Amino acid sequence: MLMRKQVWVFGMIERGTSKVIMFRVPEQDRTTPIPIIHNNDLPGTTIVTDEWAAYGGIQEVQAGYNHRFVNHKTVFVDPRN
Repeated sequence: MLMRKQVWVFGMIERGTSKVIMFRVPEQDRTTPIPIIHNNDLPGTTIVTDEWAAYGGIQEVQAGYNHRFVNHKTVFVDPRN
């Protein structure tokens, strides 16, 4: 079996245009998504994520993002989004 080092990717999709951007990231932690979001999304943007704990830091970004969650235990896609 070939053993490779894991590669972590953080991606975003823009609803309406379906534009996708992806970033290879060094760590899978709470600090990783914050600068990517801050540098690529406008203030006031609604960000929808699952409930992974690392995404909790999005609320701490001072740019004023709206953060909504999808609970995959109850729905795979939140029909309100």
